[in-house]
Amino acid sequence: MKRMPEPDMAMKIMFFIHDNALRRLLVNPYNVVKNAGVERGRRVLEIGCGTGFFTIPAAEIVGEDGRVYALDIHPLSIERVREKMERFSLNNIIPVLSPAHDTGMQDECVDVAFLFGVVHKIDDYFHEVMKEMHRVIRNGGILSIKKPPYWRKRLVDALEEMFHYQGYRKGIHIFRKS
Repeated sequence: MKRMPEPDMAMKIMFFIHDNALRRLLVNPYNVVKNAGVERGRRVLEIGCGTGFFTIPAAEIVGEDGRVYALDIHPLSIERVREKMERFSLNNIIPVLSPAHDTGMQDECVDVAFLFGVVHKIDDYFHEVMKEMHRVIRNGGILSIKKPPYWRKRLVDALEEMFHYQGYRKGIHIFRKS
């Protein structure tokens, strides 16, 4: 099943919520991406970049030697990330307009891939997305999924042939590619 982008108005409402200063008081995106395995010099893939709430902190953390691929299916998200790249003078972000199950990226080209707040949106083709994550993450690389702890069994069962569960750290399920 092909996932269609949200209507533009829904995206604008999401932008208002996600780019709100109050959200930064409740959620520190720098801590979240660090807990997901993002470090200096890494190549990172963000699935569902939306407004760039996690994209910008990830790009600042990986530094000039790293890369952040900010993937989304909505053109407004890609446009918003490009605006923020310019505003923050970041040239290590590569916006990617593509579905998560068919990124068009090279095999084993990223060290870390993370999915925050999008797993429920890919439910109909979760397995296809996970196969794509397995393809683009290098051997020994990390897949991080932000979901409540009770998702552990479902995620481990779905990913057991492709990734090894490393544990649950501050709201994030961490897997390592086999």
